[in-house]
Amino acid sequence: MFVLLLIFVVLTGCQAHQPNSKIREGTKESHIFDDIKSLHTQDSTAIGDWYDKDHVLVIDKKDNEYEVNRYNLYSGKSSSFFKTSNQVMSIKRSPDSKMFLLQTSLSEEKIELSILNRKGELQKRFSFPAYEVEYNWNSFDENRIVVTTFSKDWSFDVYALNIETGEKKHLSTDQPFVQWMSKTNIAYLDNKDLMNNEAPLVKEDIETSKKNALSKKGLMFLNDQKYLLVLRYDQDQEGYGTYTFYDRKNQKVREFQVPLLSDYSGWSVPYYGWDSRQHVFYTYKPKYSTNKASYNEEFMLVGFSLETGQENKIASLKEEKPIRLSPDGKYALLGLSGKKIVDLKTGETKSLIK
Repeated sequence: MFVLLLIFVVLTGCQAHQPNSKIREGTKESHIFDDIKSLHTQDSTAIGDWYDKDHVLVIDKKDNEYEVNRYNLYSGKSSSFFKTSNQVMSIKRSPDSKMFLLQTSLSEEKIELSILNRKGELQKRFSFPAYEVEYNWNSFDENRIVVTTFSKDWSFDVYALNIETGEKKHLSTDQPFVQWMSKTNIAYLDNKDLMNNEAPLVKEDIETSKKNALSKKGLMFLNDQKYLLVLRYDQDQEGYGTYTFYDRKNQKVREFQVPLLSDYSGWSVPYYGWDSRQHVFYTYKPKYSTNKASYNEEFMLVGFSLETGQENKIASLKEEKPIRLSPDGKYALLGLSGKKIVDLKTGETKSLIK
């Protein structure tokens, strides 16, 4: 439940053969959603993440071995990326997709995080006594990752990893859900009871442990190199929340409103995806605000553009699921296992694993 959610583009070409380069580019751009080929296999357990705009990383289990394969969505061909005898839980790419983080389980309460390069070669490995982990890659310095480890009783520890040096630094942070605000600063909602209620946003320097309260409160936040997004409960309209985007100068850029559902922990924050290149925020909107357990209607997947201020309706879906955007922003994998794909322009969906 704690495992939650990055952006990637691969540039290829051959300047020595400009005509061939143009042909290849035209061929790639000619692919359409109907060209995507589903996998028909019993070995595939999940689609971990995008490798590039044409390939996904598929987690397969054969006998007692796990294998991560690079699958071409249009040719239907696979190639091996990484093999291990340990149970593969997930694989996620870094913000610029130069590296991939592979999460494996060594035992019920021991987890290993392996850093792989684009060839699937091991770069660094970190192990933790943990039942579950959550992590956030630093888009300001991709050699840094912040990791929260959870025990079975959901007590937690927070670590800052340095891939380049191999350092694993334990932080004194008393909140588990952490994001990077800069190369050396993290941020979190300082929610004392760990319920989904509005809480002040706090920034902390991991080198000095100095903390500063920012002039914002929210139910969730999202940060990258250009924008800060904060979701707040709307005091003027009961049951609604407002997403507000700020630039690096703390100036309000855009905002839009959504109905919120509630659960046992307070307000339920919808799953979301952020396209940092095209500046589009994707999330789900219920038809109305109510208790999540009693909500039986469909959810509208929407995309909100910061450049135009327009909200585009994409698809009406039976349930909200985690969103993983393709590097070119055309498609998204839906669900923890990523077995469904959606065209973000037409709203068409299909199953990737059958």
